[in-house]
Amino acid sequence: MKSGFRIALFCAAWLLRSAPQTLAQNCPPDDGSLSPGEPTTVTGTIRDHNGLRGWIGLQLSHPVCGQKELELTFIKNDTSAKYRETTALDGCKASVTGRLEHSPTAYYATDMFIEDGNIKPDAGCHPAHIQPDLSKAPIPSELRTYKVTVTLNFADGSMPMSGAASSTDSRTNELTPWQAYVEPELNGGQDLLWVSCRDGFHLNDAFTQIEGKQAKPENWLNKQTPGLSAPDKPGLSSITITCVKSTK
Repeated sequence: MKSGFRIALFCAAWLLRSAPQTLAQNCPPDDGSLSPGEPTTVTGTIRDHNGLRGWIGLQLSHPVCGQKELELTFIKNDTSAKYRETTALDGCKASVTGRLEHSPTAYYATDMFIEDGNIKPDAGCHPAHIQPDLSKAPIPSELRTYKVTVTLNFADGSMPMSGAASSTDSRTNELTPWQAYVEPELNGGQDLLWVSCRDGFHLNDAFTQIEGKQAKPENWLNKQTPGLSAPDKPGLSSITITCVKSTK
């Protein structure tokens, strides 16, 4: 056997042995700790999971640390510009560099995630229009009171929540976008929805609609942030809040 061929075989065998070890070094520790591993670069396709609890995933080209998809999270969650910029990459192939971490709570959609990773879409990517932050949309300065109804199906995670807002000052006027007038928040198990008024307004009244029956919402004592519990039977349920402009 010629020496050059032997060297080539040796190098190939060394690469095969070292590749899994290198990958393992980039995985988070398996001892249950929350300490992230070393930064790593992974490739895949950006997916916008626009369901009840929207999240962005990276469907991996090849499994990494036993995972087929990673959640991409952002320090400012879905209100950050980076989140909305990444949502516009839905369907694009991309590479993401960051630290893989174990998902610590039910708020995460996958077993592992990368927070604020460096995202580089492929050259062939054609991003969609970047959506504005609807929660910060301007509202009429003359608005004094309004109501918002948020509707969802706890049993169907693929269906996003919907809503409708209207002025109650004098006559019913539709207010859009409805997301500008309420701050909804799902708990980790997705079985309870909390809602609150827009900054500058305070809660005046609220009620829930579950299985066709109206009731006072969860956590109504002392008019704290009201909540909507998941019904016993699958189906649509809603919570309606009335908000009044706060006086300084």
